[in-house]
Amino acid sequence: MRIKDVVSHLAKTGYLKRKKFSAEKQSEVNIDDEQRKMIHDLVSLLDKFQIQDPEVLEKGRQLMGKILADPTKVSLLMRKAKEHSSNANKEPTEEMMNQVLYIVSAHPNCTNADIRMALKENGRRLSRTRVAQLLRFLIKKGSVERFTERGQGYYTVKEQES
Repeated sequence: MRIKDVVSHLAKTGYLKRKKFSAEKQSEVNIDDEQRKMIHDLVSLLDKFQIQDPEVLEKGRQLMGKILADPTKVSLLMRKAKEHSSNANKEPTEEMMNQVLYIVSAHPNCTNADIRMALKENGRRLSRTRVAQLLRFLIKKGSVERFTERGQGYYTVKEQES
């Protein structure tokens, strides 16, 4: 994971606020003493884990034992893992291509972002990369065509030749 992604996530969740900066100063982070201590503790723990500190590893094993001894906790963790797993929630490619094709036909000249928003409204969350992949499949099949205007890609259903 890149720092840019972490900072972006923190901004989206309200922990950071974005500001426009000049060319000399690209970013700035202001944190209070409590946040500074929390970050310090987290980095210290990660550092100890990375160097395989025996004390930290033993504490982790003990915690793992407590969690695994409680079926309710295991069930909760498994449910959370499934909810956030892209593989567990993966839709078949053919079905997703049909959904994307339907969106493009309902919204001619739409962008990747428009398609992702429409999918999100229907309870489907796909990355920009996944939507682009599905669009490439549809273009290759001859169902969709792409055109570019001012650097932005737009998609429309390809007219079938009679």
